[in-house]
Amino acid sequence: MLGERWAYQQDGVRPHIHYLSQKWLTDHFPSFISKDRWPPNSPDLCPFDYSLWNELAKLMN
Repeated sequence: MLGERWAYQQDGVRPHIHYLSQKWLTDHFPSFISKDRWPPNSPDLCPFDYSLWNELAKLMN
């Protein structure tokens, strides 16, 4: 139904930011964005601001 192109965004409640939750998600979802890279709470979020530029910087280094 959702195919390969979907995203699930968690909020900052304790169960979502607990290190075991973060580790499990990192281990099971290669494209998981850790809580340290989650965007701030803002109505005008742009994925380029918090994800794409970090990935490009990694590729350049």
